[in-house]
Amino acid sequence: EFFTVLVSGPIASGLSYVMWTPEGYGCQHPEVDDDHKKLFDLINGLIDTLKSSKPNTAMVGEAIRGLREYTVYHFNREIKMLEKCPTYPAEKMSAHKAAHASFVGKVVEFEQKFAGENLAAVVQLVSGDMLTFLSNWLVQHIQGTDMKLHEHFDSMSLEKSLKAAGVDIDVLSSHLLNHLKSD
Repeated sequence: EFFTVLVSGPIASGLSYVMWTPEGYGCQHPEVDDDHKKLFDLINGLIDTLKSSKPNTAMVGEAIRGLREYTVYHFNREIKMLEKCPTYPAEKMSAHKAAHASFVGKVVEFEQKFAGENLAAVVQLVSGDMLTFLSNWLVQHIQGTDMKLHEHFDSMSLEKSLKAAGVDIDVLSSHLLNHLKSD
């Protein structure tokens, strides 16, 4: 099969893994960090599939599908979590959703082309261009956006803790504002 011949050469052996570390990619939120680890694992799994002794389009297609499905799951979950954060600005939410939609759109487009045995998609994959795009986008998004989310998740945790302790947030806010005005 043409695909196997392309992949079995030196190109596949030169593909690099992406490794999640708390220092490099930790968002200080266990669910988000677990999702990000899984996304790194799925990208690395796609690389493993390409490096396997007899990769085929079905194996690779399955790896791409798994990556797309989990990415959609994670993005939806992350957005739902952010929607519960009263401190997350609406304009950032719009930009965050747009970034997620753009990424998923590119992955879906690639997946469809690859499934249709589009030669350009095969070359894009085996040359490493697609994996570089996936890895770079994920790394840049986590480091540039997601690692800052803990500030909003922390404020949500504080609000939950206060409510659980029976504190009326509105009354507390009013008292704090009055105190600040009197100083």
